[in-house]
Amino acid sequence: MVSKSLTTVSGIGGGERPPAQCRRSAAHSAALLCALVFSFATEVAAHDFSVVDTRLSIGPEAEGARRGFTAELIVDLDALLLGAGPGHDPDRLLEAIDSLEPEERRSREERLRQLFLRRARVLADGEPVDFEVRFPGEAASSWAQSFEAKEVSRLGVVAELSGDLPPEAETVGIRLSRAFGSARLRVVAGDREAPEQLVPPGTDSLPIELDALGSSAGLVKTSIQYARLGFLHILPRGVDHVLFLVGLCLLPAAARREVAAGAGHVPPDRRAALWSLLILVTLFTAAHAVTLALSIYGVVELPARVVEPLIAASIAVVAIETLASRRPTPALRRSVVFGFGLLHGLGFASVLAELGLPVGQRLVGLIGFHVGVEAGQLVVVALAVALLWPWVDRPWYRRRVAWPLAMAIALLALFWLVQRLAA
Repeated sequence: MVSKSLTTVSGIGGGERPPAQCRRSAAHSAALLCALVFSFATEVAAHDFSVVDTRLSIGPEAEGARRGFTAELIVDLDALLLGAGPGHDPDRLLEAIDSLEPEERRSREERLRQLFLRRARVLADGEPVDFEVRFPGEAASSWAQSFEAKEVSRLGVVAELSGDLPPEAETVGIRLSRAFGSARLRVVAGDREAPEQLVPPGTDSLPIELDALGSSAGLVKTSIQYARLGFLHILPRGVDHVLFLVGLCLLPAAARREVAAGAGHVPPDRRAALWSLLILVTLFTAAHAVTLALSIYGVVELPARVVEPLIAASIAVVAIETLASRRPTPALRRSVVFGFGLLHGLGFASVLAELGLPVGQRLVGLIGFHVGVEAGQLVVVALAVALLWPWVDRPWYRRRVAWPLAMAIALLALFWLVQRLAA
């Protein structure tokens, strides 16, 4: 006989709520979690998380005079001109640009200049300074020439921002809006160069003291900078990793204990389920920490075209297990999650390799990035537990909450798998 505790749910204040209200609350929690996850997915689809290599060159100092500057940004100008998204076909871009009427092309180029004027900032003592924008077609500096596209392009890959700093300027920096993604910034003045830094989208770079160009960045600043990038790689950019973590949260909660025939519904032991989740997340964390470090130091290498489809497959497997498994096998499940953690670590490593690590501070940057990733994962797990686990011991939880969420995750993961294999 099913006990009364299964037909009513105790409220926070000690009262009881009917099952229908609980089911609605649980459905709302699941819907909120889905909305959060898929809003991140929409953002990722809308913006390419590429790194904009940027070189800010400061002119010679003259007493009482303004110092000139030139900022070279490496971007796909052809794609920006046409508003093309990631994964575009370069040949089609060329055809589209060549088909434009001269007046239409001039109009688009002017709008592109306005984009840089609105969305890019060169900072002096934290304040924006005026600059002009031009697209030289062919890079003037040897640094920019190394980035020139191998295929033919109409506008090239270099946007030049040039202007003057105030005579009293003591620090410089940049800010790029989210339309451009992260920036890898180098600041040079003659033969002096500041340590390379990574600037998350929509934020100011760390200020570079003009008188201290060439000195090393502090360990604390470097670790904070990379921790921030690691966190951003999970929230809001790492939708695939977020979905994997949500799938892990569903696994222990969706599994029921074996009961004798005729015993009715026996809810999962919350304490045991939470302990199982903690073990899974710990194994996942330990595994991706290992391959992240080994890959960064060149011990293990696997191309992204192999890693990314496998990551999508791992998400699908975790979601499908939630749909199919009523009798979990903890040892096998933990081994599988550990193996998937190794894969995700290679994915983190490819992102970090693209971002780059500071010379002389590689270990500091690596540890900072890993700490940021773990902080992001903790936020995801805490949010998923807060939204889902109040309902895990209800007889309708598996059918009305866990299965619909797992089905949505599995379908999106399979879509990514096909998409990444096709690419």
